[in-house]
Amino acid sequence: MLPPGNYELTLDELRACSLVTGNGVGSSTWNSAWRASLVENLAVLVGQLHRIGIVDIFADGSFVEDKDHPNDIDGYFVCDLRKFASGDLQRELNLLDPHKVWTWDPRERRPFRGYPKKQLPMWHQYRVELYPTTDSHPESATRSGTNSSSLLLFVCRDGMESQGESSRSEDRHDSQ
Repeated sequence: MLPPGNYELTLDELRACSLVTGNGVGSSTWNSAWRASLVENLAVLVGQLHRIGIVDIFADGSFVEDKDHPNDIDGYFVCDLRKFASGDLQRELNLLDPHKVWTWDPRERRPFRGYPKKQLPMWHQYRVELYPTTDSHPESATRSGTNSSSLLLFVCRDGMESQGESSRSEDRHDSQ
């Protein structure tokens, strides 16, 4: 779908991108409605991360590949180790999320029909899993367990809006 590499996108740019719309993909079964729904769920979580000052948020996995109907969006975000280890990160995010889905505790994973792997609460609510990392270099950061060779970075430019969106910029990477 996307050539290997890193792509800086705002959420608005992602919404208009071929990853969501399917334009130019050449598949009659491309599920653009499902993909758009996943992006809206991702936008909720990205907005919460932006509200606590986290701006480097990455998506990878089957969503950025040519899978017509990805199960979810996988990704990670760069955070401060002390904030994560102290539990402050989880606490601050759960104050913003009405479903209190921010946890990475394996004991919180629950089964979902038809899936062999137990899923985190955030996956059950949003079909998105974002994991914290303290590595600020996306090419070396531990990804969410996928073999994806493309990586999307959600960039916040010129201020943060409520859903984590930002304005377009001339340096936009067009992934269409």
